Amino acid sequence: MGSSDSDQPQEEPPQISPRDKEYPGDSDDASISSGEYSEEELRRMAEADGKRITEILTIFTKHLKVVEANTEKMAAHGRNLTESVAEIAMNSQNLHEKLAAVEASTTEMQTSMAAMQERNRLHEAGTHAIRFHTQEMEAEKMGKEMHLHQIAILKQYSTIFKALRQINEHLSDRFNDGQEVARGLEAVKNAAPAFGNLSLNPFLIFIAFMLILVFAAYKYYEIIQGS
Repeated sequence: MGSSDSDQPQEEPPQISPRDKEYPGDSDDASISSGEYSEEELRRMAEADGKRITEILTIFTKHLKVVEANTEKMAAHGRNLTESVAEIAMNSQNLHEKLAAVEASTTEMQTSMAAMQERNRLHEAGTHAIRFHTQEMEAEKMGKEMHLHQIAILKQYSTIFKALRQINEHLSDRFNDGQEVARGLEAVKNAAPAFGNLSLNPFLIFIAFMLILVFAAYKYYEIIQGS
């Protein structure tokens, strides 16, 4: 910035000195034409007027120089002010550009944050889906294991029922055999009188029953080994 008017002292214009005492003062044309002044007085008056005019011109010239100096100072101030205004405008433009860049960065950051939140939401949804699918797979695996366990139990029950059915069949056969033996013993008992009224010995009946039990136990063992 240029220096202000207070930095340099202003040049004071010179004061006009009073008219010399020899100059009688203003006089009208009538006084001059009437011959009241001599030629010498008129010459002195002309010289005094010339000096006065010269002083006035000198003072006017000094005033012009002061005005020119002040005008130059004002022009310098104007140029400095113009440069300052241009600098302020440039700084304002730079500031606007920086603000626009900050706004663009803020918008980009907000967009990135929104995208990150969306990715996090999708990741959480995917994690939840994977967890749910894992639970479904575990439940399906447990269901398969339970189904296989039930099948194994059913197979065991089937084997047991088959063995029981076979035992029942063999016991029925043995029961029929026992009935056959009982009928045979009854026939022997009925035929005993023909052999001289021989009485049936209870010991023989016990031996026959034990033989039947041993035979049934042997058949049961064969069934167990076959299964």
